[in-house]
Amino acid sequence: MSVKRKIAGAAAILTSAAAVTVAGAYYGYWEAFKGDKKRQIPYDEIPEGEPYGTYRDAMLKNIGRLVEAPYERVTVRSYDDLKLVGKLYEGEPGAPLILFFHGYRSTAERDASGGFQLCREKGWHILMVDQRALGESEGKEITFGIRERFDCQTWAEYAAKRFGPKTPIFIWGISMGASTVLMASELPMPESVRGIVADCGFDSPSAIIKETARRKKIPGEVAGWFVGLGARIFGGFRMDEASALDSVTRARIPILLVHGEEDEIVPFEMVHAEGSLCNAGGDSDGARCGPRNQLVCGYAGLSWGADPVHGRKYGIRKAEALNASAFLRFLGDLCGFFAGNVQNQTDCQTDTGGNHPAHAQREEGQELLCGRDDNICVKNFLDAGG
Repeated sequence: MSVKRKIAGAAAILTSAAAVTVAGAYYGYWEAFKGDKKRQIPYDEIPEGEPYGTYRDAMLKNIGRLVEAPYERVTVRSYDDLKLVGKLYEGEPGAPLILFFHGYRSTAERDASGGFQLCREKGWHILMVDQRALGESEGKEITFGIRERFDCQTWAEYAAKRFGPKTPIFIWGISMGASTVLMASELPMPESVRGIVADCGFDSPSAIIKETARRKKIPGEVAGWFVGLGARIFGGFRMDEASALDSVTRARIPILLVHGEEDEIVPFEMVHAEGSLCNAGGDSDGARCGPRNQLVCGYAGLSWGADPVHGRKYGIRKAEALNASAFLRFLGDLCGFFAGNVQNQTDCQTDTGGNHPAHAQREEGQELLCGRDDNICVKNFLDAGG
């Protein structure tokens, strides 16, 4: 064989390998990141059977109430000049505002239908946003929180400007929305942003990509490599630009981590990693002082370092299976405490001389956690009837 033929053969092999690599990278990009409204889960599409089971009817009922409620369509411009759209449901004057971020290829109507009922019952404002590349919001890629974290900051600034500095704002996300708000926790926020609730968030984009691939019987490392390459080539971003794991170590506001122990989408172990880093440098009670000396991190279903209880005790058996009444009671007490509406506030035992939250008196079936700066409590109900 002549030298020219050898060179031509080698070039053909390299070209084919490059073509396969690029094709694999594009498929990974399309599958994971490409925005496509047709692939967005319809808000009223709740499968029958497990894991939804007996919760399906309640979810559909809540969704029906939400979509019939009047709202104001509001928009903001993202840092990269995309029009982002949200639905604002106004509550009573002076009430707190919940800023909600939905999950991967989902909708706020689906993911926040139960939380919406809670807000309406208590007279709170709720602003439910369409994440970039989904719903009415512009964008070409879903980036698993990497770019969405800046959208969270933009929406918080909008809400603070519109409602004023005296209206407390709480940022709440589920699944990818939870990871989005955790990544945003290190960004500068208006002073009226009082806390974050992260429900079933993954610890990093690359980790959840690999986990999802493994569930589909695809080698995680291989899938992660192709998807990461697709993100760089076709999406213009890197999967390691940001992660919840990294951001919580520099969090500026209080965080509550919520996760179902039997979650089959986002592994329950991921909340342990987030919590341990959130508490990095803290004391044995699992608390750490943030830049504003008021960072409180805990898990629903965990007793501050004790063994986890079953997620079903919060009505959360799997990531999507919510017992609305139990879950809303938990969130209601959390947000009620933030709004200054908590009973038995004098039971809180605060650390008057230190810079970290201290354990409060524990009641039957509860864990009370107090924040020094505001003399406030969170009651983590350890059973559905709490």
